[in-house]
Amino acid sequence: MDKNGADILIVGIGGLGVITASSIIGMAAVRAGNRVSSAEVHGIAQRGGSVTGTVRIRDYSVSPLVGDGQADIILGFEPLEVLRNISKASKKTIVITDITPIRVITPTQFVYPKLEDIFAEIEERCAKLYKIDGLALAKKAGATIVRPTVLLGALSEIEDFPISSEVILITIEENVPARYKEQNIAAFREGANFIRGQLK
Repeated sequence: MDKNGADILIVGIGGLGVITASSIIGMAAVRAGNRVSSAEVHGIAQRGGSVTGTVRIRDYSVSPLVGDGQADIILGFEPLEVLRNISKASKKTIVITDITPIRVITPTQFVYPKLEDIFAEIEERCAKLYKIDGLALAKKAGATIVRPTVLLGALSEIEDFPISSEVILITIEENVPARYKEQNIAAFREGANFIRGQLK
C-alpha cells in the first residue's frame, strides 16, 4: 500500500454495514481521482450471513477480487469473519476490526471461539492489528447505527492510506440519512481519534 493505491477487504455479516462502507470507500476513491475496482460477495441473503466487499484502488485495471495474501488492509465488522478471511492477509497487511462478536443462530450447534484466541491468530498472520470497540464509540457519538462510520474514521488514519480523511468524510456526509448526519460526523472523528491514539 502507498499513496497511489491499496487493496482493501471489508468483512462482516449481513446487517452490519459492510456493503455501505465498501460503497463509501469506492466513491471516496473516485472523488480523489483514483481508478477503482470493487466487488461484493453476499452469503445467506439475510441478516447473519457472511458478507465481504473489496475495493482495489489502483492506476490500472485489475480484477475486483482480492486473492490470498493480497490485502493491504482488512476492515473487519466482526472478529470471527476477519479470521475466516485471514488467508487474504500477509505480513504486510493491516487489520482493523471491531471487537464485538455477533453470535448468530445456526441450524447446527456452534460454539463461538474465545476472542483472545481469534485475535492471537489474526496477529500472527498480519503486520498490525488494531482492535476497536466500534459499538461503544458509536454510542458515544449518539447512535449505534453509525458503527460503520467509526470504522471508516479509523481506516482514514492509517499511514499512507491513499484517500484523505477529508474526502472520506465529505463522501459520508453526502450518502448518509440527513437525520444521522451529525452522529456520523461524530462517529468518524471517534474512530479517527482512536487510531491516532494507537499511533502515538
